[in-house]
Amino acid sequence: MSLTVTEADPRLIRNGCPFREAVRTPLERSEITEKVRKNVGALLNSPTDFPETDLLSAHGLDSLTSVQLTLYLEDEFGVLFEDDELSIENFATLESIVGLLDKKVEE
Repeated sequence: MSLTVTEADPRLIRNGCPFREAVRTPLERSEITEKVRKNVGALLNSPTDFPETDLLSAHGLDSLTSVQLTLYLEDEFGVLFEDDELSIENFATLESIVGLLDKKVEE
């Protein structure tokens, strides 16, 4: 269900934009990995069978797709990344992204 501004709980509006309330259910690391892998593959128009340690930039991850990936991850997993978490190191490989998400969904 998407929210319109008139339906949004005022506590869920940030910078004038409504956010849907995230319902968190525990996810196994393998489930997180598969969801991220599928989305990265779709964003990069690339096969999804690459190793978790491959540099995503070698598969075509650039600044635009990084932003798209970040928005997807925040929406899909109900997390918000802090500015200091949006680093090259955290988004370099599938393994580093999953590691960051693993920590965030536990918070």
